[in-house]
Amino acid sequence: MTRFRRYLTPAVLVLTAAFALTSCAKTIDESSVEKEIKRLFAENYPDSPLKTVKCPSGEDAKKGHTFKCSITTDSGLKGQVEVKLTDDNGKFTLSVTKAPS
Repeated sequence: MTRFRRYLTPAVLVLTAAFALTSCAKTIDESSVEKEIKRLFAENYPDSPLKTVKCPSGEDAKKGHTFKCSITTDSGLKGQVEVKLTDDNGKFTLSVTKAPS
């Protein structure tokens, strides 16, 4: 728990990844984003895996668009991350806006 807090201070973790888009409306596929966030955390913080990630549905897939997702660690700590789209094709950066506590 201490290690997780030490490394995940707000705006410290910035990762780049990509996720799937829904085909018709150019909106994000929230389940794909949630899986990718879990994967990124598992790679970068293997001692503090995420139990759940919840992202909003229907978010526009436009470069520059941001939205927040809630995260919960296996130990029950809750936090928040911000997803910022870096293009219109599913690439994004991820920043911790509220470290799990």
